[in-house]
This record gives sequence, C-alpha cells and structure tokens, in this order.
Amino acid sequence: METTANQNLPYPECVDPGAGALDLQVLAEAIDAKLVTAFENFRAVVNRPAFIVGLSANQTGFASGSTADIVWDTKIWDSTTIGVGVGSGVTFGDPGYWMIGCWISSVPSGGVTANSKLLIRLSYRGDLYVPVGAVHTESTAAANFQSNTGGEDVVVTQLVRQEYDGVTSPGSGGGAVIVNLSHANVASTLTVNSTSLVWGFKVCNLEDM
Repeated sequence: METTANQNLPYPECVDPGAGALDLQVLAEAIDAKLVTAFENFRAVVNRPAFIVGLSANQTGFASGSTADIVWDTKIWDSTTIGVGVGSGVTFGDPGYWMIGCWISSVPSGGVTANSKLLIRLSYRGDLYVPVGAVHTESTAAANFQSNTGGEDVVVTQLVRQEYDGVTSPGSGGGAVIVNLSHANVASTLTVNSTSLVWGFKVCNLEDM
C-alpha cells in the first residue's frame, strides 16, 4: 500500500484490486485519526483561557483627592485551569500574552462638580518571589471628565506579558489585574456601579510572539 507525500494517507495499489475494501477501511481510519488531531489543535487555539469578574453590589465612598482600589468579589465566568482569585487585585495563572481590560461605570453620590477630572487606572502586576523577589509591573490609565449631570462609563484595555504561572510554578505569584480610580468631584463622593467589569483573555503563548 502506498501513502501520500504530505500526510502519509494510505491508498490502494493497482497490483491488488481485490483488497479494495480493506484499503478503504485503512484509509478511512487514517483520515479519522488526522481529523481528531486537527480538531483538538483547533479547540486549543480557539478556547483560550479567559475570565470575567464583576461586583455583587455598588461600591460607595470614593472620596475626591485620593486613589482607591475597586474590590472585585464576583466571578461571572472563568476557565477552570487558570485559578482566578478575586479581591483588590484579580489574580490568575497561565503564562502568555494576555489582553486585560475593565469597564467602569461610576456616578457621583450627590452633587456634581462640572467637568471635574475622573481617572481610571488599569494595572498588571506579575510577581516572582524566588530567588530574587523580582517584580514586573505595567499599567495604563484612561482620563475622563464628569459631565454636568454626572455619571461616566470608562473602558481601559492593555496587552500584558505574563511570564509566570501562579497555579503550578513554585514561588510564583502569577499575575494580578488591579483597577483603581481617583477623581476631583469635590461636591460628593463617587459610587462605582455593580455593572462594572474586569476581564482578561489569553492571546497567545509566550513563544508565539
């Protein structure tokens, strides 16, 4: 039985026409095995690790002139393999390049200082505690202004490099996404609505970029 040059699929030889049924069976089994492998590889590419985390209730009391973290407490969805933890920083494992982001919906709890500045900062922290305690930090920020009527929605995203797996690598802290805000609305404190979200999805492995 001969095989094709690229995928080594078997095909009948002309010298034995009586073995056609067996040759077709062998060919079908070879194609089936190739398809199984192809679909497994496709699923690995498409089904990247990801997470979405939100708030169970509005968070209040963000005073002007200071910076405070948003405390995330509700997992909306996450891949079972990346070990997402909630808190002031949303932690996750799995090395690679990740796109992280947040959507922050906020509103003054009382009076509005028209055109006052609102700053949302999205930070990534990757810690490795041994052997030298190196810390790798990236951050980005989005500035906006309170409208005359108050209430703003701000979206911030960034691509980060996650080098360590906090789930399986001994001594590694994995990565953490931290969102904090500051504002100049002196007329009242700011409330972050429970509809706010923080998310992340793996773009590719480290060796792929």
